[in-house]
Amino acid sequence: MKKASFLISSFLLILFLTACASNKVEADIANPNVNVSSNKKNQQTNKKLRFDDWKYMGFGYKLPNWFEAALDENISKVKKSDSILSNSEIRIFKGQGDNVDQADSLAKEAYAQAKEEGLEGYKLYDYYWARIADVVEFPYKSVYIYYKDTE
Repeated sequence: MKKASFLISSFLLILFLTACASNKVEADIANPNVNVSSNKKNQQTNKKLRFDDWKYMGFGYKLPNWFEAALDENISKVKKSDSILSNSEIRIFKGQGDNVDQADSLAKEAYAQAKEEGLEGYKLYDYYWARIADVVEFPYKSVYIYYKDTE
């Protein structure tokens, strides 16, 4: 009796999970233009998105203001993004790769090399990563910003 009830409950569980999975697929097929994140709409309007994935995007966070400026090495715009950075020396370390881990490790290596060459007194402000939408080779970019207060 126990064996039969176990088999029946297992069969019902598999049937239930299969039915739930098929409903999700049908919903995706029925409306393929639904955006996963509303932040994509907020990033840029009427233009193709430069970034299609970034750190914490799935949690609804926006891309930080400083990220794109740091990626383009626009130091003055990075300094304007936060009062901590406005009166500081800034060093930007970047990495790129086929995935987040590769891009992040290359950015960390760039910082480690600079530290070996005498970079001292800098504190980590923030780091972030994003994927550039229309780049095929090494689409993931990782940026670390270090700052040092000027006396």
